Amino acid sequence: MKGSQPIPVNPHERRERQRSRDDDAFWAGYRAGRRGLPSAPAPAGFDDIDWLAGWIEGDAERRLSKD
Repeated sequence: MKGSQPIPVNPHERRERQRSRDDDAFWAGYRAGRRGLPSAPAPAGFDDIDWLAGWIEGDAERRLSKD
């Protein structure tokens, strides 16, 4: 069958699409995690899950950079 092959998807592109739901919340959480600020509560106006996901990544990088 012609044209029935799946379209290849770049895994990085998929991750970016998932992350871009509330990019501002993610990056605000990331910066807070890098600074060592508390993880909760998320600031008003930000999506809690995206903010926390960013905070986790920022906190992990902060901890790794201490070594």
